[in-house]
Amino acid sequence: MQRAAPNPSVKKNLRKIRRFFGGSNTASYKHLRAHETKANLECRLLLEKKKNQENERRRHRENKEIC
Repeated sequence: MQRAAPNPSVKKNLRKIRRFFGGSNTASYKHLRAHETKANLECRLLLEKKKNQENERRRHRENKEIC
């Protein structure tokens, strides 16, 4: 199972947390997702859905070219 890439707002929060703790004790992406807002969750799910649909279309085109 491939790990989803953090969205830009999560990356921004990771940088803030790293600066706060001096870079040694960083919060994981999983930990930040546990605290994400409803709006961030909806946005992330829509982006993941779009990414999955694009990947499915790409796989379909590749399979079509092979046949």
